[in-house]
Amino acid sequence: MRVLIKLLIQIYWKTIPTSKRRKCLYKESCSRIVYRYADERGFKSAIKIFCHRYNNCRDGYHLFLKDGKIHVLTVRNTTIKPEHINPNITCK
Repeated sequence: MRVLIKLLIQIYWKTIPTSKRRKCLYKESCSRIVYRYADERGFKSAIKIFCHRYNNCRDGYHLFLKDGKIHVLTVRNTTIKPEHINPNITCK
């Protein structure tokens, strides 16, 4: 099953241009981390991280300052630490 996930992600990368893909809140994109988890940890871990990212990485987030650093509060009330935030995220 891990091979199937990796194949689907590779097809996604080759068929959909970067400019057309949705921007991810995280520094490591959702497809990259799912691919990496499938490769390193297996099918179940890849599905688990995909579900977590799918539920948290969408519009409706809020940026806030804490200890002088920007954090993201997702729609599911999960905080994304500064070291994991995509540097291209801006206020809506």
